Amino acid sequence: MAETRQLRRGFAAVATTEDPGEVWRRWTEPATWGTWDRGLRRAELDGPFVPGARGVITGLDGRRSVFMVREVVPGQRVVVDVPLPGAAMTLTRTLGTGAPTPVEHRVTFSGLLGGPWAAVLGRRFRPLLGPTVDAVAGARDGATPT
Repeated sequence: MAETRQLRRGFAAVATTEDPGEVWRRWTEPATWGTWDRGLRRAELDGPFVPGARGVITGLDGRRSVFMVREVVPGQRVVVDVPLPGAAMTLTRTLGTGAPTPVEHRVTFSGLLGGPWAAVLGRRFRPLLGPTVDAVAGARDGATPT
């Protein structure tokens, strides 16, 4: 079960996986995000998953938001930004080292209105982050996470 924690302007969850390659594949294929991210219905990206790529996520409530891939360190870390009015939400997904492999997903907020956005969105999404990390960390080839 994922361990969650509050951050100054955000929140994070950590679990472990026996299959870091599968976690990496899911993180870098937005078409799969809706199968394991408990806060999303779907995600779309036109083109390859590289820095500067832009896509659209659709929340469970049907709201659509633009996202941008900021950083990709193959097999280690993915950073995605979602612009918000007066702020930005940053999703940092990191694979550690070792066996089992630590899987961390951080959600942080920056900008003038980062604090208020962290409070508002934190109430909605923080409870979903642990189950999201558990789902992606437990993913196996051919299996749909629960």
